[in-house]
Amino acid sequence: MLSVFNAGIQNEVQNNGYTLVLMNGDLAYADGYLSYWDLFMNNIQPFTAYAPFQVIDGNHERDWPQSGTYLSHCSAPASSCAGDDFSPNPGNKGPQGPNPICTASGTGPFVTCDSKGECGTITATRFTQPGIPNFTPSVAPTSGPSRQKWYSYNYGVIHFLSYSSEESYAPGSPQYQFIANDLANVDRTLTPWVVVGAHRPMYADSTDFTGLPDPSNKNIVAPLTADEDDGDQYVARKQRQYLETLFANANVDVFYNGHKHIFYRTCPIRFGACATTRDTVTGAIKGTVYVTGGNAGRSLANPAKQLLELNPAYAPYATAYYNGTLNAFPDPFEAVNGGYHVNVTTTVYGYQRLIANATTLTFQPMDVTTLPAKPFVDAAAAFTLTRLPVAATTPPATTSAPPATPCPTVTAAPPATCNCPVPETCPPPTTCPPVQGIKGQIASAVNGALTNPLGLIGR
Repeated sequence: MLSVFNAGIQNEVQNNGYTLVLMNGDLAYADGYLSYWDLFMNNIQPFTAYAPFQVIDGNHERDWPQSGTYLSHCSAPASSCAGDDFSPNPGNKGPQGPNPICTASGTGPFVTCDSKGECGTITATRFTQPGIPNFTPSVAPTSGPSRQKWYSYNYGVIHFLSYSSEESYAPGSPQYQFIANDLANVDRTLTPWVVVGAHRPMYADSTDFTGLPDPSNKNIVAPLTADEDDGDQYVARKQRQYLETLFANANVDVFYNGHKHIFYRTCPIRFGACATTRDTVTGAIKGTVYVTGGNAGRSLANPAKQLLELNPAYAPYATAYYNGTLNAFPDPFEAVNGGYHVNVTTTVYGYQRLIANATTLTFQPMDVTTLPAKPFVDAAAAFTLTRLPVAATTPPATTSAPPATPCPTVTAAPPATCNCPVPETCPPPTTCPPVQGIKGQIASAVNGALTNPLGLIGR
């Protein structure tokens, strides 16, 4: 399946004009075997040779006991475990020793052992993301500065923010401060759209209530078991608790994640309810579409077991994932409310296309069961967001006299290569060609002239 999937992405990049590929963690599933990483890198080369490849750490790259991850037991001094409120793991109410042991299969009592000891170091040395300078990989939080796993960048008409769901994003943490500052300073005249990515879902259509009252079992808190230690609803609730206000204030348009090996998405959500209000200036919906695109290569999930709506034990309580208790909100994953979830017959391998210009953003799930890839059989899986362009604020025209010092007469020939723009008040000695590349794309896109296609991968 991996070869078919890679061939689909390769075709998008080389032949269909897609210019950026993103993968939301759980990259190689190498489990500590470096040869698997080599195989993974060889497999992705046909498309990474043509397009930037942006990644996020997932649990299979980062999580390991006492390594500083959000979901691992921290036995270091309290100051080093600040904000580590997932430790011990959700649902664990019993005593926990200082040295949890992972089994050969990668599971263990009260801990997440999914990286099999990689602790993020392999990913850190093989991938360098925007804005991240030279770094010193670190295993334990007390052994030196860790590589920064969160970053942002502008690409065409989109501002992308990627953060690590495996490290602390609690208020006061470095990652929280970065997210808050970044979202507060987006320039919508340059990048009208804001897309945020992480590995774990912030709204999870999942029957895993580990650590929360289980609605199918008299709201008893589900204990942690060795084969179900992800705490989907628990982690989703924490992300909403800490980050959803930041997303709402910044009017984030799309949140995309992997982790669950399935595809589903919500309606545009604002604090749990499908949004209906639009911005009075841009007309954009004031809500975020949460997309889980984890159907990229690992074995697919069984929707009849894992999705709330399709599991008989959970279907009557399909809104309980909001806060662990029942409420009156409509189910945001149902098509009738503007969302979408797969069923047994529509669970397929694939990836997602993202196409945007200054006024329209379209998200299209693709099916790679056979090549060439084709859109999902259910048209409701795709969605399009619209907005009006935001005009850039221009300074008032000046009517002042010419510069105090007159410009010198140019007697020498212009330079062989044009060094633009010239940062001085006098006119440049020669006319430079227009700026090319991303800056040029952004300028065109703000005027609505550019369609900027992107290939998205989620695991």
